[in-house]
Amino acid sequence: MAAKLLVKDLDTGKTEEVKLTNQGDHFEGSYKITDKHQYELKVRAEDQSFYRETQPVTVSAKPAAAGTGAGTAASGASKDKPFPTMLVVIGVIALLIIAAAAYFILNAVKKANRGFVGQMVIEIRDENTGEKTYPQYKKLTSFRGKFNLHQLLQLAPELKETDKIMFTPGKNDRLVLKNASPCTIERSGRVLDASAGVELKSGGESMKPVVREHIQQLDVSLGGGIVSEKIRVDTIDNPILIIGLGGTGIDALLRLKYQINRRFKLPEDPLSKKKMDKPDNVEFLAFETNEQDRNKRYKGVGLDPINEFVLLSNAEIGGLLQNRSILEPYITDWLSPELSITDGMNGAAGVRQAGRLLLFTKINQVVQAIDKKIKTLSVGTNKKLMVFLLTGLSGGTGSGCFLDIAYIVRGIIERDHGSAGIDRVNTLGYLFTPDINLANKSLSEHTREYIKKNGYAALKELDYWMNVDARGERFKQQYGNILTVNSPLPPFNLCHLISATNTEGKLLENAYDYCMN
Repeated sequence: MAAKLLVKDLDTGKTEEVKLTNQGDHFEGSYKITDKHQYELKVRAEDQSFYRETQPVTVSAKPAAAGTGAGTAASGASKDKPFPTMLVVIGVIALLIIAAAAYFILNAVKKANRGFVGQMVIEIRDENTGEKTYPQYKKLTSFRGKFNLHQLLQLAPELKETDKIMFTPGKNDRLVLKNASPCTIERSGRVLDASAGVELKSGGESMKPVVREHIQQLDVSLGGGIVSEKIRVDTIDNPILIIGLGGTGIDALLRLKYQINRRFKLPEDPLSKKKMDKPDNVEFLAFETNEQDRNKRYKGVGLDPINEFVLLSNAEIGGLLQNRSILEPYITDWLSPELSITDGMNGAAGVRQAGRLLLFTKINQVVQAIDKKIKTLSVGTNKKLMVFLLTGLSGGTGSGCFLDIAYIVRGIIERDHGSAGIDRVNTLGYLFTPDINLANKSLSEHTREYIKKNGYAALKELDYWMNVDARGERFKQQYGNILTVNSPLPPFNLCHLISATNTEGKLLENAYDYCMN
């Protein structure tokens, strides 16, 4: 960076340039005033294709007017020129002003042209498929002064508004994030107000906690992200039924409902003219044994207690177990004689058979709820039905009922379409493994034990029935008086096991939230 002092003689209009020396944090230079004129002084700092100037300072080197007394004779002493004290003082003040201005200009220009160190690691996830790109290592050394998200990610023109999400250098190797765009930035599932700037620390090992707190929590995998109303997309043409089972399954269902509401194009209600909360070809349904989960919400999004939630709790479960003769054979065939439950209103208490028994005491309601959703989605389309089952494998409800829910879907389709039903539905399981729940350090030892046992038993059953066609067996079960299943098919066309443990066997931080999102 170079700088020069511009001295303009206001009496003659002539301008002289004096080169200043860059001392790192300031400029130095000198200029000798030779004529008793008025001058305008300013400093110009230049760097490649831009320059900045200080405000001009005006100084006068003209002597003050001298009065003459009547009858005073000129003497030899009166002809001697006095020392120009005032001129020197004015010159020194002017140079001090110039030096200060040059100092501030240098700092401003250095800040505007300050470089960055290190790199950002970026992953982009397709919210439709859940697939992530390979990590992109973006070196920051090529940027000077500032850069924006649009530059960094080299996004498509339709995402041009992200050029108002700016990164500038801060103190002590920090990045400052400032959002002047209409996009929403989230951190840990909450909206982050970055309109005035938020510091993000980057760099070495000691800075990782701050990086995790700020940068990584912008990742969609932690419930964050950057979303614009202008980039909503259409859903696939197929009808989609999303089922959440048990506490963990409902947590996942609520997050998915929230994401669908903000990512996809939404139809308009013909009467109110307001946007609906989901696309027409998507339906949600939840089953839970714990009454308290009826009012669960995620970021203001909940489930319709009438059309989207089926409560499986039963206050009479204790009496049924004491008088088992009134239970139907299709229940007692699998029910353990040792099972004992006194409370059927607050969940399955971590007991798989308790969860399944509660399901069967409401089985007609369960089958009818699923059947109603399928029929609603099937109106006016011949497209294959896509069913997504979200559930944990560790609690009494999810672990005890996931196979039944999957086969009830298959049974309804086969009942309505016969052998052609095989090609009418794709059932996909998204099952959360026990390590996700075990990541909660506050769990009692008793709870941790049944989580492990339930998970192990559920995974064994899943493995057995996913390979049923290789053994030539059939899944047979009567569900109330309205549905009987006798299927040679596995419960899922495709099953995804979602774990919180990485390839090195280490548990991820924020494991539950990470897997939910």
